Amino acid sequence: DKKPKRIVKNVLSVAKQGVERDRQTLMKEIAKRAADYSKETIIIAFSPNNIYYTGIANLFTQPEFKEYGLLREVSSIIDHLDRGIEQLFDEVDSDVKVLVGKENPLGRGCSVVFAAGEIIPNQRSIFCLLGPMRMDYEKNVALVEYVHRLLL
Repeated sequence: DKKPKRIVKNVLSVAKQGVERDRQTLMKEIAKRAADYSKETIIIAFSPNNIYYTGIANLFTQPEFKEYGLLREVSSIIDHLDRGIEQLFDEVDSDVKVLVGKENPLGRGCSVVFAAGEIIPNQRSIFCLLGPMRMDYEKNVALVEYVHRLLL
């Protein structure tokens, strides 16, 4: 699927056309487009205390989150995002990782695909895709791998 490459290339081309953007702003734009493409939630932790997310509505439109218990859990994920991100920082290495259900510190009713790197020089960052456990793993892993390889 060439779409992940197109998303990132489109954002990079906009940035190169004279639009002054710092790396955080550029990554936020990529996150928005990745959320639109994947129909999942994208979370970027520029550091454990600097977290950006987009596409939360994508989670709430998934059929499994119409169940009250899972809906409440997703709301709790957002309320305690800093704690879950800290745990992901502990899990991360140089590869793209997938954590499903109970393994996922962001919520047992979800899966997360994530990778780490340095969006800001000398500062570890994480790019995460959060969605239901029945997500399209092949598509979403490819998207996170591409962002990781190109930008992290």
